Amino acid sequence: MIDDTFPDLIRPTPPRTTPETLTTQNLASIVLAYVSAFPETASRLSSLNDLPVPDAEASAALVALQGRLDALAQIQEDQAGEVAELRVRSARALQRWYEVGVVGSGECWAEWEGRLGDVEREVRRVEVLRGRREREV
Repeated sequence: MIDDTFPDLIRPTPPRTTPETLTTQNLASIVLAYVSAFPETASRLSSLNDLPVPDAEASAALVALQGRLDALAQIQEDQAGEVAELRVRSARALQRWYEVGVVGSGECWAEWEGRLGDVEREVRRVEVLRGRREREV
């Protein structure tokens, strides 16, 4: 049944021959090295018989969902791209706010402080001149 539908799915394995360069003792040592794995492998293979075969309708329903899953994956990919773009825009907006709002305000305050210093010096100069004039009179 599966072989008829998908002939390339199950390919017969070519018969293997025993390597001629290995002695029987070497081959026996290789087999004995893996002898502890045989019961575990046999247990796992026999446990496959205990697994129930899923209902064909449930499997068909899952296969029918593949189109929706692909569409949802595309939506998720689009959303991930949009989120990445929004992160870049947010970073740019934050940088602009920092440059204009924080640094610009700091420069404005520095300019005002400089102007205020100039005015204070002028006021002191005028007060010193007024004090000298009063002493002279």
